[in-house]
Amino acid sequence: MGYDILNNDKLVIHQPTIPGQPGIVGFSSQEQAHRVGDWVAEKMKQTQAMPTLTKEDLRQLGVKIP
Repeated sequence: MGYDILNNDKLVIHQPTIPGQPGIVGFSSQEQAHRVGDWVAEKMKQTQAMPTLTKEDLRQLGVKIP
């Protein structure tokens, strides 16, 4: 389970796994994926660049890191 980010109905990011984590591990809930996707989209609007997610960012967003 992951998230997609669209810009004018065009797919910009398809993120099927928890970003910045080793291996192929998806989010444990749709809610977690949605929170991270919203965070990434907001950061992209602010900086016009791809944000980097740290483990601390993920923890603050409520993502359970395996």
